[in-house]
Amino acid sequence: MSAAAPQNHGEIRYILLTQCLQNDFFLNRECRLYLGDHAALSVLIGRNAKLPARGGGRLPVSDTAVEQGPLGVFLRAIHDQRRRTGLGMRRPTGAKGTLHVINIRDWHEPGPAYDRERRTYGSHCEQGTWGAEYVQGLGELLAPAGLAADGKAISSVKGSLRVCHVHADSVFDFRPRTDGSDYGQGPAAKLSKTQLEDILDVLVQGRTEDVQAADDALARGESLDAISDLAQDVEERFRESGVQEGLQVYVAVIGVYSDIKVLTLLGGLLARYDLPNLAVSDSLTASATLERHITGLDFAAKVMQVEVVHGVNDLVRYLGGTPPLEKEDALIPGDGFAQFQTFFKDKQSVLAYESEKLQDYLVLTERKALSTYGWIKWSNIFLIAWGSAFLVATLVFAVWAAVDPDVSWAIPAITGGVGLLQLVSAFYTQPMKDLQKNLMNLTTYRLVLESHSLKMALARFHLTTPRTLREVRTSGQAGEAKFQVEVLEREIDAVEKVGSADYEALERLHLGEEPDASRNGKKSAADGTPNGRPAEAEAEAPTVAGADKPG
Repeated sequence: MSAAAPQNHGEIRYILLTQCLQNDFFLNRECRLYLGDHAALSVLIGRNAKLPARGGGRLPVSDTAVEQGPLGVFLRAIHDQRRRTGLGMRRPTGAKGTLHVINIRDWHEPGPAYDRERRTYGSHCEQGTWGAEYVQGLGELLAPAGLAADGKAISSVKGSLRVCHVHADSVFDFRPRTDGSDYGQGPAAKLSKTQLEDILDVLVQGRTEDVQAADDALARGESLDAISDLAQDVEERFRESGVQEGLQVYVAVIGVYSDIKVLTLLGGLLARYDLPNLAVSDSLTASATLERHITGLDFAAKVMQVEVVHGVNDLVRYLGGTPPLEKEDALIPGDGFAQFQTFFKDKQSVLAYESEKLQDYLVLTERKALSTYGWIKWSNIFLIAWGSAFLVATLVFAVWAAVDPDVSWAIPAITGGVGLLQLVSAFYTQPMKDLQKNLMNLTTYRLVLESHSLKMALARFHLTTPRTLREVRTSGQAGEAKFQVEVLEREIDAVEKVGSADYEALERLHLGEEPDASRNGKKSAADGTPNGRPAEAEAEAPTVAGADKPG
């Protein structure tokens, strides 16, 4: 989508916030918070990135490739277009206004606060480690003034570009750092302001001279703590006089994670400032999975009303610069957020339809099953009860006839004429076999339903992803969709193999009648029964929609 700052006669300030552009997130495969090869390469290398072989502690990409990727091109553009060059101090391009870059850097020092976070997320961004440094290959662009002795980046002022650095130690960037001295001593009434809030107070609410004073402090190499008093004066003045007339502020956010850190940063900005122009990049933000990435952007767009900007050119233009790429589609993947805006609606439609049909099917089969097994139960009870009555009557009349010669033998002959063995067979043995057979069928039916449910769960997972639900336009997208389906087929095959073992176990229990190979034309599971099921169960097990064979 296109985004551009409109022309106006007032002052315009541009602010770029970068979130955690560090090695542990983008290059360190051994870090638990590493994005993953696919997400990292989409931001660092772009469309033509090829997934490298697995193995190795670091993502194998060259500094040159990173500099020429989407993030590198974007940072180079916003720097070059605002640097003053030559003796005449002339700007090389027509970039409007001054761009203030605030690099938010995850930065942990030993202490109780880091110990708690380390136990949850693993070791990451520790002071003095390679993982805490800015992305390798982009250090000059993210920290043009270099680093101090303690590894923290130094703020800089050059041309119409201002770069400062905020070192945060929690998920919430507006939360003050914890040095451990007051850790665990109970909640405070209100948290104190942070360096991030101080610099934003000056940039969003301050007058032109306030911003200039902050720039002068940064130019002298002072830390952001030096503008704390200035920020307090700005806030007090703002309460009295309100916003500066004609001032427009454009804020953009890039970095990771788009569904966690970026989202909480956007929420913090909106909770503190009235920002009509707040944007987030879909190309220069990332998360561990595409669905999580889309979830974060979707929440930002629909709930927070944040503008989602695609690509490098539009983001540079949004920040007052000139688009640097002539053929952006050669570098930036075309599947931006706009292509996935209907993903959640489409997914809910698919799942809702399947769930509705599944409920109808369950209700139908449940009614039929209850009715069928109810009739079987009462039929068996009737047969057993009358069989018992006939046997008792036969016994009573037989004893009576033996004791009293005057009693006719016809009655015991009639009641027991079919023979004791026939009575036992008709009224006891057969009903018990029927009950065992029904038990076998019920067990088989349950296995079929459970197998079907697992298959449908796998199908839901694989067939309702962003990449499979989107419209297929290119051969590459078709290949991704085909691969997803192939993975699903392999998983279903594995489920069916597990189901075959269950049916073989059922056969070994000898529930119901023994399979008759000659009658059924099949061998037992031990001899190669198809699907590993008892022949009787195969003939009489209920059929489940969507499952031609169990397992």
